[in-house]
Amino acid sequence: MYVTDRDRPLLSGEGIASFTWTGHAAELRERLDATAAAGMSEILYAPIGSDIPRELEAFMAMARE
Repeated sequence: MYVTDRDRPLLSGEGIASFTWTGHAAELRERLDATAAAGMSEILYAPIGSDIPRELEAFMAMARE
């Protein structure tokens, strides 16, 4: 994934973190707990990258903590 020169001025680390599930496992686990507390019962996760199995394993490890 990369950001185009056109889009770069419109993005910040804070914006990316607030609209994606990008971050450290502990931070993502807190967000997962908060969304569950708000009533979420399912989540759709779409791994992106060159190693999809690793991405899926990492997400599941975080979610099972």
